[in-house]
Amino acid sequence: MEKLKKLAVAFGIVGMLVSGVVAANPVDAAWSNVEQSHYEKGILIGWADGNSFEVKTSSGEYMVFRSSNEWYKKNLISGQSYTYYYYTNQHGQNIITKIQK
Repeated sequence: MEKLKKLAVAFGIVGMLVSGVVAANPVDAAWSNVEQSHYEKGILIGWADGNSFEVKTSSGEYMVFRSSNEWYKKNLISGQSYTYYYYTNQHGQNIITKIQK
């Protein structure tokens, strides 16, 4: 019976490989999200509206980030340096995932 189970698993794996179907690996999926996220160090210039703010990065470029997190608006100080973790959505907007001092 054990040999039959191993044979069935082997045929299933060969079938997936031949058909081009592969099982998703959760570790690979987690790493793909890391590759898509970015970070910039820079100085907070100020808020443009309730969800958007401007940053001058350490390379001298200006970037606009978006966040609906009210805590950031209430507690981040213009002129202070922070590290901004973000991803760029399908509309080209830089969406904040985390900010560190």
